[in-house]
Amino acid sequence: MVNLKSTQQLKAFLGGTLCQVDIKAIQSELNALWLKASTGSPDEEHPQVVRACSANLILYTDRDDAEKADADLLDDILQQHPARAVLAICRPVTEFNKIEAWVSARCHIMGNGSQVCSEMITVLSEGPTGPELISVIDSLLVGDLPIFVWWTIDDLNGEKIAPFLVNAKRLIVDSSRAPYSFSFMRDLQRLVETTLDCIHVSDLNWRRMLGIRAAIAEEFDRAPMTASDLQKIKKVKLASCGQELNADDCSIQSLLVLGWLASRLGWEPVSFGKEGEGKPTVAKYSNGVEVTFSTTPMTHVAQGSVFEVELEMEDGKKLRVSRDPSGEAGSLVVSLKENGNAIRELLADDSDLSRVNLVGFELEELTADCIFAQSLSAAVDLIELLEAK
Repeated sequence: MVNLKSTQQLKAFLGGTLCQVDIKAIQSELNALWLKASTGSPDEEHPQVVRACSANLILYTDRDDAEKADADLLDDILQQHPARAVLAICRPVTEFNKIEAWVSARCHIMGNGSQVCSEMITVLSEGPTGPELISVIDSLLVGDLPIFVWWTIDDLNGEKIAPFLVNAKRLIVDSSRAPYSFSFMRDLQRLVETTLDCIHVSDLNWRRMLGIRAAIAEEFDRAPMTASDLQKIKKVKLASCGQELNADDCSIQSLLVLGWLASRLGWEPVSFGKEGEGKPTVAKYSNGVEVTFSTTPMTHVAQGSVFEVELEMEDGKKLRVSRDPSGEAGSLVVSLKENGNAIRELLADDSDLSRVNLVGFELEELTADCIFAQSLSAAVDLIELLEAK
């Protein structure tokens, strides 16, 4: 084990190099290192260091390349949102169990020439996730600062996640990891329900649709459309991106869009599923609204992401919001027609879909997203109809 207080290790630490530390003395080693970094004489290679931390961010992963890929991802996030980041890597093994830790600083230069630095602590657990890993992570968190847990594995088992959430403010997941998994949606809904009073649960896949949801909502505030036209919707078409034409047509993201519409407008589902071999998935509601799902083959776009939403009203108006077919984020095409005649076509801003920005938004939000919870619940209501057949 190396001595972090040496000048050589100080340079390695500030340069972003992982330095292995005694698992039982991480905090004391970090305190000594930051003291030396902040009181030492600044030079051209290592200018004055300012330590910054506004939150605790735990990224839980089982990726084989986590030490590189997830660490780089956290590095990008920390440049915009200074925090104490804990990269918790869990890899089950059969031969033996062990737990190790490394620390590094993530720094960037400010306009005044000083270094603003956050710290990243990597904890590797090989073997079953047990109390030891939880205890190590808990001991590393900065008191009085909010705790965000970013869960990046597909298993949303409540018993497995619960120990990480004891003092957490928000749990971040990403349903795009399982774009067509109804069981993932059910598990996510169960998590939201069981943590409603203490922890805010958010889905990056839901935030990716902010641009589409905003574009739809704004059209009903712009002449000739009015809010009353919302009650005239009779058909909805949802197209999501697949790798091939015969892929599943009903993705989690498309269900969340529909759940948003249904929960906002009070639609009650009566049926959901395919109406025959080779037929599309269709959802029907008690007020007569019919929703049809389809797949658009686009190999360069994330599988399951919503590509187009079309709303048809009783009076002949048809509103379509679609993403750039080139697959480039940044703009949406919004078109409004009435009885086949174009009324207008315009571009609307789409959200930046990078995970760095998506997680950054979550770190700035400390309140619950009630609309997400209600939209997810409405989507799961459809799944329960399907399973009741």
